Amino acid sequence: MNPLIPENGGKSIFARPDPEDLSIPARQISELRVEPTPNGAIIYATAIAARQGAHDLELRRVPDTDPDVLEYTFRVVYPVAATPSGSEHSRTVQAAVTVSKQFLREVRIIRVIGAENQRETRRR
Repeated sequence: MNPLIPENGGKSIFARPDPEDLSIPARQISELRVEPTPNGAIIYATAIAARQGAHDLELRRVPDTDPDVLEYTFRVVYPVAATPSGSEHSRTVQAAVTVSKQFLREVRIIRVIGAENQRETRRR
């Protein structure tokens, strides 16, 4: 046993605090696509951000949903400084996530949620 490693699984005294989550849901989900792979599937989502400069895109799983539903929120982070809204094309962002076959076994609906709408697809 190493006395320098905490037994309770806590953080060391040199660990930095967890960063603040500045992400918010993307404004509108414009496309949802699920492509099968040999090991499961890749879920692709396209969203239209509220303004230009969206970054740190993430499809974040919504916990504690119905076991038949796999639900994600499309989250983005905007720059602190004001940015123009620009054209819809300049605000279009994409994110993807990989899901295993075992995880998809019981899933019947895959849903991605934005601030103003949601898209879903049904599995056979």
